[in-house]
Amino acid sequence: ASGEVVLDNGACQAVANKKSLFPSGIRSINGRFLRNEAVRLLHRGSEVGRAIVNYSSEELEKIKGQQSTAFEQLLGFPGCAEACYRSNIMLTTDEELLKDEAAKDSSRIRRSRSVPQVFMQQIAPPASTDE
Repeated sequence: ASGEVVLDNGACQAVANKKSLFPSGIRSINGRFLRNEAVRLLHRGSEVGRAIVNYSSEELEKIKGQQSTAFEQLLGFPGCAEACYRSNIMLTTDEELLKDEAAKDSSRIRRSRSVPQVFMQQIAPPASTDE
């Protein structure tokens, strides 16, 4: 593989569920590669798969994290919605383990967006017990 594509939690879960990889789920690109080359798919620093890409590294840099409706404007030509078709992705990690890891990360992120109860207890005045 000549380059690496770093996935977010949602993209990792999609790949584990045998779905295509979309640029909206790509966090970063490492290395240089052309269209139709094999790349390593990474999540949290570990390889989770290999895939043949539909875009070069320069093109993916422009469209990573974007929705497909913006591709033509960003690239200057119409392109496909997928960064990698599902039939061109091969997992190198156990898919059940991958699904579990991505799901745990996603739920941890969702929980961390709300204000933790411990924090709320620290800023709320203590209830008076002098009665």
